[in-house]
Amino acid sequence: MALAAHEQERYEQEKVAYDLLGKRARHGKAEEDLITTINVDGVEIHRPKQPATSFTNFAVHYRRNLADKQKVSAADVGEAWRQLSKEERAPFEHVARDELEKYERELAVWCDQLARLTEQAQDEV
Repeated sequence: MALAAHEQERYEQEKVAYDLLGKRARHGKAEEDLITTINVDGVEIHRPKQPATSFTNFAVHYRRNLADKQKVSAADVGEAWRQLSKEERAPFEHVARDELEKYERELAVWCDQLARLTEQAQDEV
């Protein structure tokens, strides 16, 4: 009987976390298992968006410069990226590195808030 009580307690804690975070499928549509939004004192705080890679930054730049002149395929962008030297890639890598550092700082704050809310919800049970 002690095992059943322990399992019931664990179930209640997980249910509170599930209700608080609401991360499963809704309305028959599957959602990611990642928690994307938390509610802090009535204000929704969204999970920081992952930063673009250096290749993605290059692809946006490349397409903008050639969009008027011709249609650009993904293969064209990939080939242009492979042909760049390290010096030519450096500005795109620098931007990507800066965005990654910013993302990691914002994600740490967001995770702290999520942990605090989860802890509060479990204390209420």
